Amino acid sequence: MSEPSSAYINDIGGDVKGIIGDGDVKGIIGDIKGGVVNQYIIAQHSEAEIHSRNLKPGSPYLSLNKFEPGDKDKFFGREKWIIKLSNDLKNNNLLLLLGASGSGKSSLVQAGLIPYLSDQWGTSQLVTIIFVPDNNPFTSFSENFPKNIRIKRLIFLIRQII
Repeated sequence: MSEPSSAYINDIGGDVKGIIGDGDVKGIIGDIKGGVVNQYIIAQHSEAEIHSRNLKPGSPYLSLNKFEPGDKDKFFGREKWIIKLSNDLKNNNLLLLLGASGSGKSSLVQAGLIPYLSDQWGTSQLVTIIFVPDNNPFTSFSENFPKNIRIKRLIFLIRQII
């Protein structure tokens, strides 16, 4: 993108203090005829040019779909929350995560917390049960409980929670 021309700077008048920014976004800062100007010039690209660009492979945008454990490399920017949830779980043995519908709770747990805990504790220490509760959440839970977990292990886990 070219610099604003000196004719343009003369047209706005006043004392132009400088040009800021680089690339496609530039700005002019200065006093203009008794006022202050903060003007940005933003380059525009044609719709055809934008549509001709290829998407990068592995785009992290999943639309309205939730992130799952296999998407952990695409799920970023929530490290603070993942560590906080991990610490809460470590201190309390139980984690209750509440939030508005569509706010990213499932994605945070499945693509953030579960992979983080697997890396920290190892998969042998982690029992992952993912289910969508229906009218009876306890029935949903029991129907989705892994069949390969022994009853003694289940009793041990429940006692740790209580």
